[in-house]
Amino acid sequence: MERVGPAAIGDFLAAIASTGPAPGAGSTAAVSLALGIACARKAMAITLQHHPDTPRLGEIEAHFGGLGETALAGADADMKCFTAYIDACRLSHDDPDRPAAERAALEDLVAVGQNVIAQGDEASRMIDEIRASIIPMMANDIAAALSLIAAARTIHVSCTNESRRALDALPQ
Repeated sequence: MERVGPAAIGDFLAAIASTGPAPGAGSTAAVSLALGIACARKAMAITLQHHPDTPRLGEIEAHFGGLGETALAGADADMKCFTAYIDACRLSHDDPDRPAAERAALEDLVAVGQNVIAQGDEASRMIDEIRASIIPMMANDIAAALSLIAAARTIHVSCTNESRRALDALPQ
């Protein structure tokens, strides 16, 4: 890769900064998780290049590929669920479908958030397992990975708690 594609990243950043309902914090957090996973994968790949027989490193690196894809799918799911929630909130207060639509969207948001949190926790545990095996020149990539993963977790805990509060506030 010669350079980062400004169009794709620029479009995502512009969408976040727009007045549209999504993407927002939840999607951004899931992308941060994917970025953290990518940083960890880089550190593992470079380490494996220098020390191909490092125990468990290849297995964990391969697993991280799927975890990164799942994190990006979480970004898409968060956008879809939050948009569904906003759409439900835009229904007339007299619409008999509104409470069920709001509830379903919020329950989906909670599920997405819990999934992203669990993925981040899994990624952190796996990095901790292999951290001592990573060559020193890749320490900053591991530090970036852990910071991005921690940020994603913090954001999704907040988003998930907010969705739970909104759920609790809905009439039964």
